[in-house]
Amino acid sequence: METAFDRLLRIGPVTFKLHVEAHDLRWSRDLLARRLDAFVVEAAGPEVVSVRLRHPHDLGPLQSTHLHPELQTTLAPDGTRRLRRWDVDVTLDADHHGLRGEVAPSVPAIDGCLLPLWFLRTVVDERPRGLMLHAASAVHDGHAWIFPALSGTGKSTLARLTPGDLVLSDEITLLTEHDGAWFAWPSPFWNADRHFEPDPRVHTPFPVAHVALLAQAKATTRFVPLPLDEVLVGVLQQTVRFNLEMASEAPLFSAVMDLLTSLQPDRIGRLDLLLADDPYRTASPDGPP
Repeated sequence: METAFDRLLRIGPVTFKLHVEAHDLRWSRDLLARRLDAFVVEAAGPEVVSVRLRHPHDLGPLQSTHLHPELQTTLAPDGTRRLRRWDVDVTLDADHHGLRGEVAPSVPAIDGCLLPLWFLRTVVDERPRGLMLHAASAVHDGHAWIFPALSGTGKSTLARLTPGDLVLSDEITLLTEHDGAWFAWPSPFWNADRHFEPDPRVHTPFPVAHVALLAQAKATTRFVPLPLDEVLVGVLQQTVRFNLEMASEAPLFSAVMDLLTSLQPDRIGRLDLLLADDPYRTASPDGPP
């Protein structure tokens, strides 16, 4: 008899109590396990959110909804919000501690429920303060390197082919701030299907040392330091922003500015990368930060 998918997950500083009912779970059980099992913990942390999902027996009502690239929200008088997309129809409670509803039996749909909650806890509620970027990220010499980039620029290829101690993500990078310093966390939210091996480092944040806007090189791999304002604009363009009505621009701008000013000026810029080249050697010829 098929059972529900129940996991206590720690993704960055947020603990998710995830329950997905068993109906048609065979479609996604193995993919979910490969994506999430490395993030399973035995005990809940201080910030816990509950996610209770069920797969609808009939996807007709969800499929008939107009397709939006982002979740659309409706605010109810009691402070709850209904979040809808063609594959998601869930209700978020007023204090952002719980979400429940119907979701298509797919990994992207379940990601579509976990990601907004992480965003709300760290970007909107600032518990702790955080950022979510469209960026590849990896650890080299104990420090995190962040490579924000447009889709198609080479984030996934960089994550697969370039050296490094630990790849954090090829698509969504999770960042939090602690006492003025910024840290990057391993993320299960990959563009490609990613099987994380059991590794205690998935619960470890790494100090950010470099932010390099990723670009495809035509001839030579090189790191080009850029003025703060140019990097600021590039990173802001790659911040993840959900259409959740309460998410204003000011916290995002402030967080990105604080992230960049916390780094040495010669460690922010643009990385022109020939794919499979070593980005760390070219960006830091004098050794680790």
